[in-house]
Amino acid sequence: MKKNQVTNINSNIDKSAIYDDLSVMGNTYKALKDIGCTPLVSISMSILQKANGIIKNIDNALNALSQEVNQLYNQDLTEEELNEKLELIKAKQDAIIQEGETKTSALAQIADLLMDLAPPIMELKSMGGSSEIIYSVINDLVGSISTSPSEIKDVKNKQDVQEQLKKNKKNIFGNDTEMKLKSQIQNLEAEIETREKSIKEDKDIDSKKKDLYKLENKIFIGQKKCLENFLKKVESIKL
Repeated sequence: MKKNQVTNINSNIDKSAIYDDLSVMGNTYKALKDIGCTPLVSISMSILQKANGIIKNIDNALNALSQEVNQLYNQDLTEEELNEKLELIKAKQDAIIQEGETKTSALAQIADLLMDLAPPIMELKSMGGSSEIIYSVINDLVGSISTSPSEIKDVKNKQDVQEQLKKNKKNIFGNDTEMKLKSQIQNLEAEIETREKSIKEDKDIDSKKKDLYKLENKIFIGQKKCLENFLKKVESIKL
């Protein structure tokens, strides 16, 4: 094999989907800031920071793979052995990009959710209600997405790379993602039901309180729909 050959395997990588997602997040941050939706601006900023961390770590992981490729050319390998190792590295490269796309796509969907929630949040704020009800679920989702690509360094073949990729996508929000999403959905359903029951059955509730409960339920329902979409995608990945 040719010694000291320099090969950049990252030159033809398509990261356009990741940057499209980043653009969505950036536009959301600007829009929320422009309309003065303060409670959501900080969350939107944390989404952007998370996405930039993901992109930085993707680049670091891809550069490490590129170095592995160049090291191969300094080893005494047959052409068949070299091609086999190059194919494995290419599979790892693709897996890193696909996992990154899954993460930034999820963040972009959360950014879209923030835009949907902005009107009821601002109305809730103008009525003196608390916007704290949105923080727990959304911040937990954003916080549980790791910026680092999942470990595939020791994976030995392309099939195992694909199996690991599916596991990584299925656990996008950390270990037991499915269980976590189902639990959060159930909690939101309980919050919605409690408010609906109060609106219908509480004879002492005044009109302002009813309106507050209706706005809060609109926010809970928006979050629940987003979580259900994530759950559907996670459940569709068969290991």
